[in-house]
Amino acid sequence: MSLPKDSVVVRKAARVGVAAAIAAALIAAAPQVRAGEVPLGARNVDLTAREQPIAQFLQNFYNQIGVPVVISSQVAGTINGVFRGPAAKIDADISKAFDLVTYYDGGAAYVYTAAQLSSRSFPISGSASRRVDRAARQLGLLDNRNTLRATGDMLVATGAPRFLQQVDELARGGVQAEAASPTLQYRVFYLRYGWADDVNLTVGAKQVTIPGVASIIRSLVSSDPNERAGAAARSETPIPAAVQGLRGQGLATLGTPNPGGAFYGGQDGQGTLGMPLANEQTGVYSPQNPVRVQADTRLNAVIVRDVAERMSAYEELVRALDVEPQLLEVEAAIIDIDTTKARDLGVNWRFDDGNGGIQFGRGPDAPAGLEDGNLVRGKTSPKPYQGLVASTIIGNGDYFAARLNALETEGVARVVSRPQIVTLSNVEAVFENSRDFYVRLAGERDVDLFNVTAGTTLRVTPHVTRDGTQTRIRMLVTIEDGSLTNASVDNIPVVRRAALNTQALIQEGQSLLLGGMTVQSDTTGSQKIPVLGNIPVLGNLFKVQSRSSGRIERMFLITPRLASIAAPRSTTQAGLRYDAPASGFENAPLPAAPKLPSDRKPPPKSAPRGPAQPLPPAPPPAPEPNGTMKPIPNPS
Repeated sequence: MSLPKDSVVVRKAARVGVAAAIAAALIAAAPQVRAGEVPLGARNVDLTAREQPIAQFLQNFYNQIGVPVVISSQVAGTINGVFRGPAAKIDADISKAFDLVTYYDGGAAYVYTAAQLSSRSFPISGSASRRVDRAARQLGLLDNRNTLRATGDMLVATGAPRFLQQVDELARGGVQAEAASPTLQYRVFYLRYGWADDVNLTVGAKQVTIPGVASIIRSLVSSDPNERAGAAARSETPIPAAVQGLRGQGLATLGTPNPGGAFYGGQDGQGTLGMPLANEQTGVYSPQNPVRVQADTRLNAVIVRDVAERMSAYEELVRALDVEPQLLEVEAAIIDIDTTKARDLGVNWRFDDGNGGIQFGRGPDAPAGLEDGNLVRGKTSPKPYQGLVASTIIGNGDYFAARLNALETEGVARVVSRPQIVTLSNVEAVFENSRDFYVRLAGERDVDLFNVTAGTTLRVTPHVTRDGTQTRIRMLVTIEDGSLTNASVDNIPVVRRAALNTQALIQEGQSLLLGGMTVQSDTTGSQKIPVLGNIPVLGNLFKVQSRSSGRIERMFLITPRLASIAAPRSTTQAGLRYDAPASGFENAPLPAAPKLPSDRKPPPKSAPRGPAQPLPPAPPPAPEPNGTMKPIPNPS
């Protein structure tokens, strides 16, 4: 093949301006577009062709620039001239002159004629089509001549033969990967005893979060180390004691955004309660992590999306977590002992049931002694001890209650409260009796409120363990006891607070007695004769000043008892059948009225009603078990 007739070929004698002459001669050529840029760079070539086949010329051209080339057999023709200059420009001129298309697949350059461009259809799914298109774009195979177009379940590719071959390889690989990839399945696990979602509780000044079954499973299958570490753990978040500032505009500003994008009452990126926003929560789906675990609070169920082969493992895990817990009743008696009054009355009382002893009052014959301030069982105190020594396990709670009632009769003991809470094993039971008040904190532009809480908070977490026929209860006890005092700082009352944290292991039927919290109170008062007591100076003769001090010791008696859900009464005993059809006794006709005696006929409807008939005589009185007769009282 020779150059077109309207082309001007400049021989070796006129090397200057060869490239310009060739460019001017190529008038009707189509533009060249490649799928991938051939790595020509800024290289220069120096070639001379005299009636040389175009295929051989292109082979020499690509050999000089170091790029492998595959030339189609349909590329034909001869070329003449001297070609010296940038390789990119010479390649473009040759392609325009001979209507060639160069396709670079990343490893070699493929040279075709424009007539070899074609289209091909691949019957693959929509997901596979998107996968092939994404891979082709990442490899840089697409341009305006080598294109992909998806229509339904068909992928249409248009371009050079090598491009079609690569698309076919990608499509085959996508179909094989789709067939080999496991099928995702959804499964809903309904829970009977456990909570699917996390449970949030407010206990005193703490926000307690108890993880649900969904959080536990999510932490096991998650690939995020932070989520694995904290999702299945119980968390306690202190609640700020200071109420959020009103910004000088009242409550209307709570929950409204600041100009900077934050919310009053929360930090940036958080809501008004300080909780993470929904779009910032973890567990988002990704192709690398197709597992998804979600809790449905409406159905109390856990929804799992994963491959079908793993569903049996999820089922076993949910069955192991969703077990019926042991029901317990926790009774706590808060007892105050007035040791001052007991000393004045001369009360000397002790209790010992073999498991532990309590010494109250004075006496050297105490069942327990003190060494360095600690209770030692089996030893007597070397000197009389005033007050209460109590921290033991009580086996006979009824006997202890009887002795306590005796102290209440004397006015020495007082049961402040006796709450009873039903809880589950490993679930915390909370009793709180407190008072709150707010202290104003004046600022430059706004006024804040600071919350102060005083009262009694009892938190008990029981755990039932069974060793053969023996049942034990392990308890984690936290006690916070606080009260307002008469002292004040800057007109703010001082709060006295005492805390106790302990663990104990007791047998079923035993009680745990904790004591040692004392309160010392000093009160002053005066009594005077009206009018005379108000006279200056002389009024002191008609006044009586009094000052008293008292000491109150508080004990906590905690008694856990195993409980069970009572079985419903048998339906046969009640005479009802829950499986009866809807048209049962409630829709049955009423029974017929009893017939009147023959000697008493009903009056006609038109006749007026006669006088009232006397009542029949009363039945004889029923005999007593001892044979005597007991008269029946007259209803009148």
